[in-house]
Amino acid sequence: MSSKTFIEVDLEAEQARIDSIQAKFLEEQLKQVKTLDYLPPNMRQPMMEFVNNAIKIQWARAEYDSFWFDYNHFHVYQNSYGNCGLVASLSAISAHNSLIKFLFRDFEISPYGVYQVKLCLDGEWKIIDGFCDKLALTVLTGIPAINLIIKTFSNKRDELWEILKDASAKKFPMVCANKVTGEIARKDRRPDILTKHDFRHAFTIMTCFEFGSNRVLKIRNPWGHNGEYTFNGKWTTPDGSWEIYKNDTENCGYWEMIGSFWIDFDELFTYFFDVSISRYRDCWSEIRLNMAIGGLMIKIRVSEECDVCVSAVKPKYHKQRYHTWISIHRSDPSNPEKILQVMLCEPIDRISEDVHLPPGDYIMIVSNFYESSKKEERVVAIHSSRAVTAQFCTWNPNVLVNVYQNVVAEKGEEIPNKKEEGASIKKYSSDTFVIVMAENCTDDKYLHVDTRCSKVEKSWLSRGDVFNHHYEDVIPPKSRQILILMYRYKWIDQKGFPMKISYYLSNRKKKFWRLYTVEHFPSIAPTDYQSDEYNQSGEDSEYGRLDSTSPAL
Repeated sequence: MSSKTFIEVDLEAEQARIDSIQAKFLEEQLKQVKTLDYLPPNMRQPMMEFVNNAIKIQWARAEYDSFWFDYNHFHVYQNSYGNCGLVASLSAISAHNSLIKFLFRDFEISPYGVYQVKLCLDGEWKIIDGFCDKLALTVLTGIPAINLIIKTFSNKRDELWEILKDASAKKFPMVCANKVTGEIARKDRRPDILTKHDFRHAFTIMTCFEFGSNRVLKIRNPWGHNGEYTFNGKWTTPDGSWEIYKNDTENCGYWEMIGSFWIDFDELFTYFFDVSISRYRDCWSEIRLNMAIGGLMIKIRVSEECDVCVSAVKPKYHKQRYHTWISIHRSDPSNPEKILQVMLCEPIDRISEDVHLPPGDYIMIVSNFYESSKKEERVVAIHSSRAVTAQFCTWNPNVLVNVYQNVVAEKGEEIPNKKEEGASIKKYSSDTFVIVMAENCTDDKYLHVDTRCSKVEKSWLSRGDVFNHHYEDVIPPKSRQILILMYRYKWIDQKGFPMKISYYLSNRKKKFWRLYTVEHFPSIAPTDYQSDEYNQSGEDSEYGRLDSTSPAL
C-alpha cells in the first residue's frame, strides 16, 4: 500500500504570498502606463496636441504612520484624485460596513501600493486591480443606480421629494452633480454658489428630512472642504443651521462634518443637475445568473415570505439605453403552463421595483420585444430580503403568452368603443408601457381588429417600427390575442400611448385590408381560452376539449 503525506497549508498565508507576487508584478507593469492611457478615447487626441510625450506616472508610497484612520461615515476625501464621481460614491457607501468588507480582499497596507477590489462590472462581481471611472455607484454596490434628471421634475417636485425622502430613510447611497454655468438662469448666478464651472462636480447626499413646511438635504463635497464649490444658501447662515440642528435629532451627528452643507430642496432645482440612487440594502441576499434572452426561464423557490427586486444588465452597454421585460408568476409544479398568479409583468430600465412574494414556487421570464431577432445577453440578479433559491428551466413560449394574456385580463381596463357583443379590447398600462389585448368570446365569429399607433418616435414596439405601426389582426372564436406592447423611458415628458383601435365581428376568416403586418418577437399567437359559461357546458370545440382542469388563460 502506498502512503501519502499530507502537508498542512496556512491558506491565509498562502493567499497573502500570492497577492504579494501579483502586487509586485502590477506595480512594475503600471509604472510603464502613461497618463494618456487612462483618458477616454475621445479625449486622447486633444491632449496629444498639447503633450508630445505623455508624462509617466510617479508613484509615492506612504508610510504606515502617515495614514489617518478615520472611522466616521462619509469621511472619504478626494484630495488630488480626478474622479469626483467615484470618491463621492465611496463616501455614500461608507455608511455600509458590510459592503466595504465585501469589496476589499483585505485591509492590510500594501508595500507596493496595489490593492485588489471586487467591483460589479457588466452585472458580475469581478476582482479589479486597475482604473475604473464609470458608473461608480453601480460598480461599488452591484445594484444598477437610478439616475434622475432634476429638471424633469420641475412640475412634479413632490414626487422627487418622496423618492429622495424614501431613499434617505432606507439609507440608500446617493450622489448628485451640480449644473455648469450655462445651465443656471442668469438671475440665479452668484459668485458664491456653484456657478463658475465648466465641468460637473459630484457630491454625496448624506440625508434629507423635513420639518414644518421646510424640506432640506445635507450634501457633502468629497474634497473635504468647499473651496471653489462654496454654497451660501437659505440654510447655510448661522441662524438657518441652528434651526435645522434643533429639528434634526436623528442626523445631528452629520451636522458639523467637514465639507458638508445644508441646501433647501427648491435650491436643488436651481443649482444641481441630477441625482443617482443605489437601492443597496445591507441585509439582502442576491443570486446572479448569466443568460441569453429567450433561451431559458428561471425557477424561484421562496421558503419565507420576502421582498424581491430584479436587475438585468446588458454587458458592455454602460451608457446606451436598453430595456428588459420581466415577469414573475406563481406556478403549479404539476402543471408548468398553469399561471396561478402574476406577481410582476412589466419592462424595467435595468432594475425593477420591489415585489412581495409569499412562500411558494415561481417562474421568472426574461424577454425583450425590441430587436428580439438578435440574441442578447443579460446578467440577471435576484435581490431578496430573505434567501431564495433559483435555477434555470426549459423555455416555454406558451407560458410567456399565458402570462401576458393573464395580466391584461386581470388588471387591464376596457378601451371605450362601440360595443360588439362577445368582443372586447383591454389595455394594461403605466407611465412607461402599455399592453393591448383583444378577446373574442363568440362561438363562431371572427374578430377583426384595426390598430393605428401614433407618436411612436420615442417608443419601442413589439411589432413593426416607427415606419410601420398600422396593423390588422383576425382573432378566431374563443381566442385572445395580444395586439401590441409598447415601452418608453420613464422620464420622457410624453403622456399616454396614443392609438386608435376599431373592431368588428364577421364570418370571414381573412383580413379585410390585407395589410402587411409584422409578427411579434417573441411570437405571441392567438390562444384558445375558456369562458365560465363554456366551461359549465363541458362541450368539445374545434380547438380541443376544454375542461375544468385547463389553465385559466
